[in-house]
Amino acid sequence: MSISQDETKGCAYRCQRCSMFIPVIFVFALIAWSYYAFIVAYGANIHNLGLRIFISILYHILLVMFLWSYAMAIFTAPAPSPKHFYLTEEEHANMRSSDRGREVLASVSQRVTVYERTTTGAVRYCELCRCIKPDRSHHCSMCMQVFQRNSFTL
Repeated sequence: MSISQDETKGCAYRCQRCSMFIPVIFVFALIAWSYYAFIVAYGANIHNLGLRIFISILYHILLVMFLWSYAMAIFTAPAPSPKHFYLTEEEHANMRSSDRGREVLASVSQRVTVYERTTTGAVRYCELCRCIKPDRSHHCSMCMQVFQRNSFTL
């Protein structure tokens, strides 16, 4: 019984997608543990009712703020590169048809401000997205787009 290549790609893709939720599960496990440790275990040992209520309210306020920030970090999509960094079809055809691809990119990069260069001094270019890479950006192989660094996606 042999496994087709499409099945292995599908399985690998599903495993990769499922493994992306491990950090989320870990964070929620830490929250559950902190809730038990602080509210149940520690709160039960506080005999002053006023102090117990104050600490419980303060903990829940901080918990809601943390959960809101975490949800915004997870569900907010990172901004892709601006449209003026992408090459037009004509510019891309000019770059591909000639051996002067570096010169074509240099002339196109005049309309955008780019300080980062490759080790050879050429303008950084993403072949897959057909765009000049802005400073502090990389191509995300999962999203298939060029993103600013530190804009991580789940």
